[in-house]
Amino acid sequence: MIEEKGLENVIEFKGAIPNQELPKYYQESNLSVNLCPTGSPDKAVLESMACGLSSLVANRTFIEDFSSYANSLIFEHVNAKDLANKIHYLINNKIEIEKIGRYLRQRVVKHHNLDNLIKEILILYKI
Repeated sequence: MIEEKGLENVIEFKGAIPNQELPKYYQESNLSVNLCPTGSPDKAVLESMACGLSSLVANRTFIEDFSSYANSLIFEHVNAKDLANKIHYLINNKIEIEKIGRYLRQRVVKHHNLDNLIKEILILYKI
């Protein structure tokens, strides 16, 4: 389909990437798209946020993390038109996409850090 639409120079499927190389790929990207449905937070979204990358998701679990950007970043699951519209908006608004990326990085650093994880684990074990 990519060839059929003439998008070979725009879209590239990388395949498996070693964990230690992931930050480089995120930082060289313009946008992260995660198609997983609502459930628990997906680690791949948190990784892209940590690299300052705007992240489009179908997973409504990220509403709180995305805060005032939720309407711009959360698309309706299995709605290609909604996703395409959000991609189009962000790609054509360079200042906005960079501002959102910086905000998401701050959110993930503040709310999804190791100290917070340890506190949550201790709460689960009532320590």
